[in-house]
Amino acid sequence: MAQLGRMSQTLLQRTRELMVREDIPLGAKAQETINKALAQYRTLATVYRFKQQLKGIWIRTSNSHASRVQQLQTWCTEAKQTGIRTQEDSAQCLRAYGLREV
Repeated sequence: MAQLGRMSQTLLQRTRELMVREDIPLGAKAQETINKALAQYRTLATVYRFKQQLKGIWIRTSNSHASRVQQLQTWCTEAKQTGIRTQEDSAQCLRAYGLREV
């Protein structure tokens, strides 16, 4: 039983290291590690999916200011509905910031 706990902990540590690496292409083995953890941990999969959605909102240059604000508001609403504290905190933090048109 202790062995299983250590294996899970190792998997989660490795997954975290891979997930925080932004814009660095992942190899097949690294992607497999992430996919294994996402399949095993539903909450982690939800948080990761929301992270990817938020990243997509920010990098889409074709979005107008109004469209981006609407997408962020939708993201915040959906994040709060997950019941996951980190998602709720992120949504609250984003709502505290006002987007200014540049």
